Amino acid sequence: MLGESNSSEALMNESLLEHYVYALLDPIDDSVFYIGKGTGQRAKAHEMEFVREFEKYVDEAAEELATNALTEKQQKIRAIRERGDMVKQIVLGRYRTKSEAFAVEATLIEWVYGFDNLTNIVRGHGAKFIRPLGNLAELPGIDIEKKQASYDGSYSAERYEGLEKAGSYEVLQKLREQVSVAGFEVSSFEGHFKVYDPGESNGYIGFIVSIYGVDVLVQVSKSNRPSLKFLYTESTCEYLDELKKIVTLATPSNRRNGRPRYIKFEDPDLNVRKGDNSAVLAWLIKLRQHLA
Repeated sequence: MLGESNSSEALMNESLLEHYVYALLDPIDDSVFYIGKGTGQRAKAHEMEFVREFEKYVDEAAEELATNALTEKQQKIRAIRERGDMVKQIVLGRYRTKSEAFAVEATLIEWVYGFDNLTNIVRGHGAKFIRPLGNLAELPGIDIEKKQASYDGSYSAERYEGLEKAGSYEVLQKLREQVSVAGFEVSSFEGHFKVYDPGESNGYIGFIVSIYGVDVLVQVSKSNRPSLKFLYTESTCEYLDELKKIVTLATPSNRRNGRPRYIKFEDPDLNVRKGDNSAVLAWLIKLRQHLA
């Protein structure tokens, strides 16, 4: 319990992340009827702003009720207010970038609560790439493309053996630890990142570093020479104009399900030699400083 208390105090002392996703609830049963995204400085201040907006919103809606039809969300808010209750607002999560908040908002609307169960008018950014609630069928553009396995598995076995003999797994683990110690957000190829896995059966292993929404693939092969690429994620694409100021970008390549996976780049400061992790760290720090 003491650890939980210290953790809570630490969070309270930290500056709140700017972007957040919130839910509107009916206080009578805490049922969620709207998911939204917002920005600001303090959660408590946002809640008060929500209340003021709702009061103004409902008053204006009541005046125009004779001539204008209310949206489903307006009808819900009006019904709650007319019975003497206040709409309940709760911040679900905070995020460093707008793109992160948009992604969470759309996922909550589409898969968690279900668009048809909410009063939202739109499904959210990138909803066509999110599985609808209750739909377990195989969906093109969402499900991971099935790879055709070799007849006897010799191709994959050769790649795994080559990586193991070269000590590439140890090289990558050491690099990942160094990057983490330097304060970077490191991810594996799980969830929505799974499609960007370069593939051990192809002779490549790696991890992902996310810097202010820009996703960088750090990978090694049995040569043990680290290499870097940008991932063609929605959040990274928002920063392409900014990235062009510091690197030369190649045409996005390696398409999967009709969408590119990687963006190669050139940088004269990035001269990575075999077993040289310092150049990778230096370049990641350079990128972080530029985006900050």
